[in-house]
Amino acid sequence: MIKVLKWIAVVALAVWLGLTSCAVLEDDETLIDLVEERGEELAPIAKIIWDEDPIAIVDLRGGDITTESGREVRIEPESLISKLSDEQIEALADAGVRLAHHDSFYGGVLFITGEGGISISGAVTGLIWKGSEFNPELIVSNVKEAVEKETESPDRRKNYWFIRPVNDRWGIFYQVH
Repeated sequence: MIKVLKWIAVVALAVWLGLTSCAVLEDDETLIDLVEERGEELAPIAKIIWDEDPIAIVDLRGGDITTESGREVRIEPESLISKLSDEQIEALADAGVRLAHHDSFYGGVLFITGEGGISISGAVTGLIWKGSEFNPELIVSNVKEAVEKETESPDRRKNYWFIRPVNDRWGIFYQVH
């Protein structure tokens, strides 16, 4: 009986890991709504991060800095700490942002709102604020359709990145790595 229960537990864990590694992330319309609802509020934060440093990052998943509101975050480089207010960090959290960082490859600041996968393999999705110019090689008209086309392809790439512009400063993105 114990062997059967252990076997069931192993199968259940494998199924759970398989499902979480293919987690369904926010769809295009949900992210577009987030741009429309929060874009004006997040834009000044994006500009601070973009202007700071190519390694600039604000990680709301935890860290060694505690804000006045009690939120633990990681902010790098250290010079960025004094440039962001508690209200701005709370605005990120209220928008569902888990991580915000400067990304020259995309051409802007990524606001990661969704993550799926295990270990170093997975996917992230969210908003992108245009810091310079969106990487033209990554632009698609519909992220969901581009992801579906990519996953249905027999010669599927292991890594891919997509951007769907929403307006002249914002877009949504999807990355599989």
